[in-house]
Amino acid sequence: MKITRRTTAPRTDAPKPAPTNRSRLRGSLKSVSALQTAGGEMEDGSLLDLVLPAGTDGLMLVRRTGSQFSGPSREITVGTKQYRPAEWDQSWLRAVRFPRMVGVARRTSEIFEEVCAFLRNGVSFDPGAVELVAAFALCTWFTDILEFAPSLWLRAPDALDRLDVLQRLAYSCRRAVRLSECRPATLPNIPCELKPTILIEADPASSVLPVLALTGRRGFYLPRSGRALDYSFTLGIVSGDWPRTDMPLLKLDLPFGSTRQRSPDGLEKAGEELQANLLRYRLDHYRQVRKPSSDSVPFTGSVQLLATSLTKCIDDGALRAALLAELQRHDQEIRPELTADSDAIAVEALLAACHESRDEITVGELTKLGNLILVDRGESPRFTYRGFGAMLRKLGINQLRRTNVGFSLTIDTTVRLSVHRLAKKYCVSSLPQSGCVECAACEPAEVPDFSEHRERGEH
Repeated sequence: MKITRRTTAPRTDAPKPAPTNRSRLRGSLKSVSALQTAGGEMEDGSLLDLVLPAGTDGLMLVRRTGSQFSGPSREITVGTKQYRPAEWDQSWLRAVRFPRMVGVARRTSEIFEEVCAFLRNGVSFDPGAVELVAAFALCTWFTDILEFAPSLWLRAPDALDRLDVLQRLAYSCRRAVRLSECRPATLPNIPCELKPTILIEADPASSVLPVLALTGRRGFYLPRSGRALDYSFTLGIVSGDWPRTDMPLLKLDLPFGSTRQRSPDGLEKAGEELQANLLRYRLDHYRQVRKPSSDSVPFTGSVQLLATSLTKCIDDGALRAALLAELQRHDQEIRPELTADSDAIAVEALLAACHESRDEITVGELTKLGNLILVDRGESPRFTYRGFGAMLRKLGINQLRRTNVGFSLTIDTTVRLSVHRLAKKYCVSSLPQSGCVECAACEPAEVPDFSEHRERGEH
């Protein structure tokens, strides 16, 4: 039996391989080799930033070269390199608010007043508070180049007020994202290259306070999954009460029933226009803010860090003076909170021992002295021997040694200087004291009176 091989003709409807297009191949290879960026200053001095134009499904880049603007574009060539927007999960593109475009140029006083007007249009702030919130919002547009990223804590008793003010902040701050929670364990899941402004409604007793310690300073890295991540974010926190912390924090009150009726459509349109103008302000003032500043603000402790960052983004002299006036009032308001803190009373007991010229004191004696200070102020004694020793170690006073009568502290020159620095930080009222060398060394500079600028409201 003869077996014949059966052949079949090729199907005419089968897909044919596309012809190789060398130019298209080169273009795809060029796209693959493009560097991802979230914005910033390039090697030729130009500035890039991200926008999300209306009607598009992906981020684009805009570029400022001198006084010229180009984009939005999927890719931008800078010298011999190609740049394209960094890629994140689509959920982050929906969560983070990006500008639609680059707005028009504004003077510092004009853009500042535009932010204030946008906030006032929906929320009744206390006099002076809206300026500090506007300064915080302006600061968020330079988080990636500021040495210290300030955080805002608004106390609002009304839940509806908290919701509305977060919505206003979402349009005023750079790359704002409203999260349901923010804990140290969730930080690795946030794309740190974005440098977002995290807005949350938090409980004062929640674990958001450790996040403040991690996200304040730029250039301090946190190892996660084999990577060194820079979590220099800004935080906008709205809560029903104050937190118990001495970390640098701009704390402001929002009176009950502060929000007013507003049109959601009008809010969306005004917010997008404001974001575009704030992006233009960032691109126009980026190099100026990045320059190291020799100006010193006349405050001490946490308020000094806040004032340095809040005023660095503003180049208007009268506006800076008005902000310093508000910060001066803010500093005076938080001083009683600092001095009433348990740590502050422990420092006051240590300072009293230093001014008695004692060379050594036991922790038991310091505990009794701290309780006496509380009794003199009409409060009940609350310090224990073990707890007071733990407070000393938390304050950095580690020179304790075990003796026959318990732990004892040797008060040498190093301890005296440390105690006086702590007394300055916690605004202890018995500082300075005449004849004390350490008091003279730690005596704060005289704070000028900015009340004239506050009363006249010069912006």
